[in-house]
Amino acid sequence: MRGWTGRILRSRSGTLKVGVGLLLLAGGLAAALARTSYWPLASEAPAEVQQDPMQQLWDEIRGADLNHNGVRDDVESWILERSEDGSADRRALLQLAADYQSVLTTTSNAKESQQSLLRLSDSRRCLERVAGAEAEPQIVHLKAVVLDTDVRVRAWLKAYDRLEKSGIGGGQTSSTSGCRF
Repeated sequence: MRGWTGRILRSRSGTLKVGVGLLLLAGGLAAALARTSYWPLASEAPAEVQQDPMQQLWDEIRGADLNHNGVRDDVESWILERSEDGSADRRALLQLAADYQSVLTTTSNAKESQQSLLRLSDSRRCLERVAGAEAEPQIVHLKAVVLDTDVRVRAWLKAYDRLEKSGIGGGQTSSTSGCRF
């Protein structure tokens, strides 16, 4: 090789030679693809597919839950930062967060809303049992993290509204300790 590339290759280790070789190979592949007329297909694609507004609203309420544990990823991160690994506090907070999420995403009828709210009440009692005096500040902070957008607050209020309109009374609990772990 001549010029600066030859000097660099002679002055560096074999790793650089391999890297430059791969770059040259990639450049050759890109040139070959450009000649095969695949590139015009990208310009013919529609600019952006419009998503259904109701689906956008639903996606915002649900949020991302990549590990499918019923807790939004941002809420789970908040819990993991503030609790010890494997602690009863962490498990109780995750249970409570999953039940908040269930209340937000229960859309069908008052009976399902009531069940979600009963589980939420049980989870709250579980955290109070596990964390003692520290439970109330954790619940307040967790609720603020869960209900972090106007859309989620409206979903929360709608769940309570469904329960009130149905005439189904609250105050019930479904388990003694509240903990499901």
